[in-house]
Amino acid sequence: MTDATKNVLIIDDHCLVSEAFAQLLTARFGWNVKTCSTVCQALDALPNFAPDLIVIDYVLEGLSGARAIVRMWRERIAPIIVLTGYDDPKIRSRSFEAGAVDVILKGMPVSAICERLQNAITARPSRSEFYAFDAGDVLSPLQVEIIEMITQGRSNKDIGIALGMTEANVKYRVSEIMKLARVRNRTAVALWWQDAA
Repeated sequence: MTDATKNVLIIDDHCLVSEAFAQLLTARFGWNVKTCSTVCQALDALPNFAPDLIVIDYVLEGLSGARAIVRMWRERIAPIIVLTGYDDPKIRSRSFEAGAVDVILKGMPVSAICERLQNAITARPSRSEFYAFDAGDVLSPLQVEIIEMITQGRSNKDIGIALGMTEANVKYRVSEIMKLARVRNRTAVALWWQDAA
């Protein structure tokens, strides 16, 4: 599938913003863009529109924030990017925890926003869906991202920088992953993940 045939679903309750954004993506990439103002509208649109990427505003009327991201992520249909006007580390952290693959500030240069959206939509499919590895145990999207980076040989510090987390927070999450995978070190996590692929 080429970029020109990609479908993007934008969820933003500011109609002027979402329409301008849709026009930009259509003009720049030729993507087919659908806009919705609520998560409920987006869910209703899914049977007739299969998005390759979901872009959601963090603050929406009704279901909002991390709960909205989780609700869309449960559909397991496409990567989710959060758009926000707030440069708040808590929003970034909560968004990643809820399943977003990226968080983009609305005030960023248009070229930078477009580059990050294009990277997300053209990236190889990731295992950001739940991956069951034992009865009742599942990996969160954030855990999957961390494991992918461990497999690439990245340090806790590098992972923290990439995900907007402290090194101590990453270390704690890596230890959680090791417990769930029943392994003792990062190398074993990488080997376990490759075997599970």
